[in-house]
Amino acid sequence: MNRLLLIFILTLNFQTLTKADDIGNFEIEGMSIGDSLLDHFSEKNIIKELNSKYVFKYKSDFIRIAAGTGEGFYLIKDTKQYDDIGITLKLKDKRYIIYSLSGRIFCDYKIKDCFDTQKKISNDLKNFLGDSVEFETWERVNPDDKTKKSKIFHNDFKPKKSDGLITVGVYEYSKSYSEKTNFYSHTVVAIYSNEFNNFLSNE
Repeated sequence: MNRLLLIFILTLNFQTLTKADDIGNFEIEGMSIGDSLLDHFSEKNIIKELNSKYVFKYKSDFIRIAAGTGEGFYLIKDTKQYDDIGITLKLKDKRYIIYSLSGRIFCDYKIKDCFDTQKKISNDLKNFLGDSVEFETWERVNPDDKTKKSKIFHNDFKPKKSDGLITVGVYEYSKSYSEKTNFYSHTVVAIYSNEFNNFLSNE
């Protein structure tokens, strides 16, 4: 199956000759929704990552882990387009099926860089996907920051002929929140399966 590379490289071009109407046709750093993580990493390291202090557990049985380079990663991946990769699995799934993928690009305290990156990627997606998707933009206060000084801005692309979602977001954290949590402002490109997208919509 031909796959489309959803990547960030200089001019933000999409390396493909055909358009997609299936969320599973997109890749982030060589991985796609519906893949088994075992196709990309050893089970030993997957289990280590699932038990690390950096995982994020949702209210359901979904769990998000990360891949990248440097200290703290058990899933070592030389990410060329993103600073790290987020991967959502289900806790009791021994096949380790991927339900969502996301790539983050940090902008430190230069939030304008985040919005510029979001705009470039979103424009490329609009031109690339055309009428095959429905487009929606939204923003809200980040509920994790009790001071209400951190915000989330998203551009959503919903395929008309298939389930799931592609989204390009900016997470703008206040300086005080970043200092407290070590979470830093970033742009994120994410692909959600229909099941995971529905879960987030109803959370």
